[in-house]
Amino acid sequence: MKPLTRFSAILAMAFVVAFLCGCRKSNQQQATPPANGTNHLAGTPGTQFVERPKITQIRKQMTFENPDGTLYEGEVDANKAPDGEGRITSPIGRDQRGEFRHGQPYRLTGTWVASDGTKEVGTWYRDGTTCGGTIFYTNGWKYVGDWRVAMDGTSELPDGAGVMTSPDGKVQDGLWKRGSFVGPKP
Repeated sequence: MKPLTRFSAILAMAFVVAFLCGCRKSNQQQATPPANGTNHLAGTPGTQFVERPKITQIRKQMTFENPDGTLYEGEVDANKAPDGEGRITSPIGRDQRGEFRHGQPYRLTGTWVASDGTKEVGTWYRDGTTCGGTIFYTNGWKYVGDWRVAMDGTSELPDGAGVMTSPDGKVQDGLWKRGSFVGPKP
């Protein structure tokens, strides 16, 4: 029983020391300079002033509807451009949520439908991060895997590891580069 008693005493002492150290740090971080500009604590050893962030821009929530029925709901910047968290929906089936920057989609997830009926379900990252999911082509082909966001913004190209299945069931499983099959995975 004695070893357990010593252990309990050591553990209790450790908690007391940790508590006292934590309180000292809390008090230092909460110190703020007086409003009149004088710093009567400047000579006090260990006193630190923590600068608090200032809010420079307040994001507003807005809803926009384009003539084609596409709807944006979410945060906007001072110029009323999508900026922050938002969602885009359309009558033809588009439903994407995520982050917008300076009026442009940046990191989205959901479903995108092209005007020709091509449907993509997955993720889109404009920062170079690998994105992908499933592409259902109007001619019956289906691709599952990594893709690269197309430069023209109209569709995505298989790029990376993925599987393309034809309407008659033939499968190409391997690596893709800018929409072309490169070969099987190494």
